[in-house]
Amino acid sequence: MNKVRILCGIILSMLVLSTAAHSKHTVAPMTFGQIDVESAIKSLPSKSDKALEEVRLIDNGHLGIRVFRIYSPVGRHQHQFSDTYLHILSGKAEFAIEDGETFQAGEGELIFWVKGTDHSVLKIIEHPLVVYAVDGPTRRPNDVLKAPKKIRN
Repeated sequence: MNKVRILCGIILSMLVLSTAAHSKHTVAPMTFGQIDVESAIKSLPSKSDKALEEVRLIDNGHLGIRVFRIYSPVGRHQHQFSDTYLHILSGKAEFAIEDGETFQAGEGELIFWVKGTDHSVLKIIEHPLVVYAVDGPTRRPNDVLKAPKKIRN
């Protein structure tokens, strides 16, 4: 978790935050902060009926930082407004990008896609699959678009 604190510290030091940091609890607006990422991760449930549960750590319009746990496959989709960078903190999964190219990624790896890139989580290979995500700009509620299935020749 020290790597997560270092990564979070680097990102925070590069930004001038002008609005509130968000999590499951209300946080006062800030221009500097220290966030207990480990506690946020521990607050994620061990089981869920949802494909993923998240805690938003920073949500300032320009940048969003979240931690989330993926419980089951996530269908093919894309984000119309934000690029996404995922640092896998634990676990391993098989992902698919665009027209079906697949790859596996696990603990310690950073994966990313730019807005408009179809992607999905096909299979969780090792649980728990916990991810530290940086979205630029901040993920909007209407950002996720279900991608149509493409027919492969």
